[in-house]
Amino acid sequence: MITTKSIALPSLEGLFNFCDYFGMSLGEFFEEKFNFPVEYGEIIAELNKMDTQEIGIVYETLKLINKNKK
Repeated sequence: MITTKSIALPSLEGLFNFCDYFGMSLGEFFEEKFNFPVEYGEIIAELNKMDTQEIGIVYETLKLINKNKK
């Protein structure tokens, strides 16, 4: 634990352990656009099991679901 002007910051090891526990990379942890980083990681793991055609079907389905959303 690092302390700076009465603010306790986690160690780098603690940050790595946190990310490992939730199955996310450091990049995912710091990405501000991700609303649900843990779920995104789980979705990506499932997508990695698919072939190109299956991923295309998932992509088109997502576009249909989100068609009327901002």
